[in-house]
Amino acid sequence: MKRIALLSMILSMAAIFGSGCDWTSGGGVESWSERWNWVNFSGVYRNPGGYLVSDFSSARTMSETVGNTSSGAGGGDPEGDASRVESFAHDPNVPSATQNLSNTPIVPGSVSVSTSGDISFSDDGAGNLIGNPRGTGSIVYDSGRITLNFQGPAVTQYTISYIQQAPGAPGVQGFASSGRVSRTPVVPGTMTLSVGDTFVLRDNGDGGLVGSGLTGTIDYSTGAWTIDYGTTVVPPNTAITASYRTQGGTGKGGSGSSVHTFSVVQEGELLSITDNKGAVYNGKMGSVRGTGGFGGTGVPPIGETIIAQFSVRGLSSAGMEVEITGNFQGVVGDVDADEGRFMLATRQIMGTWVESGGATGDVRGQSSAVRVTITAPPTEVLSPDEQAVSPDLMPSEE
Repeated sequence: MKRIALLSMILSMAAIFGSGCDWTSGGGVESWSERWNWVNFSGVYRNPGGYLVSDFSSARTMSETVGNTSSGAGGGDPEGDASRVESFAHDPNVPSATQNLSNTPIVPGSVSVSTSGDISFSDDGAGNLIGNPRGTGSIVYDSGRITLNFQGPAVTQYTISYIQQAPGAPGVQGFASSGRVSRTPVVPGTMTLSVGDTFVLRDNGDGGLVGSGLTGTIDYSTGAWTIDYGTTVVPPNTAITASYRTQGGTGKGGSGSSVHTFSVVQEGELLSITDNKGAVYNGKMGSVRGTGGFGGTGVPPIGETIIAQFSVRGLSSAGMEVEITGNFQGVVGDVDADEGRFMLATRQIMGTWVESGGATGDVRGQSSAVRVTITAPPTEVLSPDEQAVSPDLMPSEE
């Protein structure tokens, strides 16, 4: 009996140590210490660009008009730069002014006015000039006629900055257009920007747009794009259209139940995910590795990307059996090797949502950085069964 009781105690202690969870903070879990694991992917994950779980069956190929060649900035024709500045003296006793600008036509939205009376005006793109802190005005883009009503301190001088639309050329030249697509994130390698029916730029998968003698950029996370026309002449007021695929989608998950957040709790290899509907999915972490070769001994180097496989199962709020598989990943930063600490930043969850009925969805989310403290180097631990038969752990007959 004495031996059985002692063995039972040893197995219980082995099970406790084998679980490997040694939390040193609660609540938001901003820092932790874990005996047998050296990463922390606990936290709240969201997808700023849409649903955290998006439906594969949703129409995620987007086609939309995103601008035109007249809504650009900078550049000019072969005879000079298209950015223009003109200054005028003014009678301080007169509360308004009217002028005809020298270089036309003018790009809508490009006009700004500064005055000696600390009043400024901005162009709303529709021919109206908005005064700050007060004042009104107007601009006729084709003729360049500008009217200003100061409504404030006396003005002795005002300066008008604007962009002339390709003077001396039959279209836009030397301009740069910019804008933003409506859905994000954009899948790399899927963006096509078309300027009218003639010029087409395609995404090179690395944030660059190239084609038809033009160049540009695309920010996949924000959807911001640019086009530099260089010396290519493009007709003014030509529509710019975008075609692309977005990871975020517009769907609400395979079952139609919208999932916006995952609250993740990692305890060693054990994993629990709770969505914003209260549904819980439990499972385990798989392999954890660094893409640069780090294997988990000591403190990982700065810049190392840590990837952890996972798989969880549960019942969704819609009553569907769900399996979620994929990867967590984060980037190591702010390493303090002497103290056994490092920051795990850019934490993401990327996976696939599969329902028992066959519906599937993308899982895409991100969470804030956490500081990880390694209290002891990762060590191989015998399982309870192995410890039970180990001669070193067997109690003596005494």
